Amino acid sequence: MIDLDRFTIFARSFEQDLPAHLEELRSEAISQGIPIIRREMQGLLRFLLCVSRPQNVLEIGSGIGFSALFMRACLEEFQSQASDFQISTIEISHAHAEQTRRNIARFGAQKSIHVIEADAAQVLNEVSGPFQFVFLDGPKGQYAEYLPVIIDKLDAGGILVADNILKEGEIMESRFAVARRQRTIHARMHAFVYAVTHEPRLVSCILPIGDGVSVSVKRSRKLERNDINKKQ
Repeated sequence: MIDLDRFTIFARSFEQDLPAHLEELRSEAISQGIPIIRREMQGLLRFLLCVSRPQNVLEIGSGIGFSALFMRACLEEFQSQASDFQISTIEISHAHAEQTRRNIARFGAQKSIHVIEADAAQVLNEVSGPFQFVFLDGPKGQYAEYLPVIIDKLDAGGILVADNILKEGEIMESRFAVARRQRTIHARMHAFVYAVTHEPRLVSCILPIGDGVSVSVKRSRKLERNDINKKQ
């Protein structure tokens, strides 16, 4: 068996440096104790964005804007011009939404990143799609609730990436092994992992990257029907 902690250290030693503006923002986040996507997650996102080259990206959970700005930098690297893509990011916290807006303006990304300050559960149906790429990094207990709407908004062949699905390993434990106050989110995340891996419209895998990530691709309607027919 591979020691995943050693593998993470090994893999990080080969990662490329961030662009200067993202390194600056990363350092600020660390100094303020604000969580951002981990280095190994950055590598996965960069790879998937390179492969898919989406025109319309949805993020749920802006934080301070680091991941949206990171995705923008990746897409600028792979697309011919900034007008080839649009990123919409939803953030429920007013303080974080304001900080995201400031960082987007600070790095001149207003034309390619749009901040929606709202509860994703209330606005997902209204967000203009379809999307070719969705990055789910918002309230963990709401992942399962978001999933059906995200699938409806996702293009055939579109990619859904959900971060932090293992919650520091707690999700792999029995619900009776976690603190009572954590059992609700434990159950909800279990429900999401089951739903995303058993949803007939998706092909999904779970990867031991960072705090756990699921990667899903939406089937075409033809493949979806064929798969359902085989199960019958």
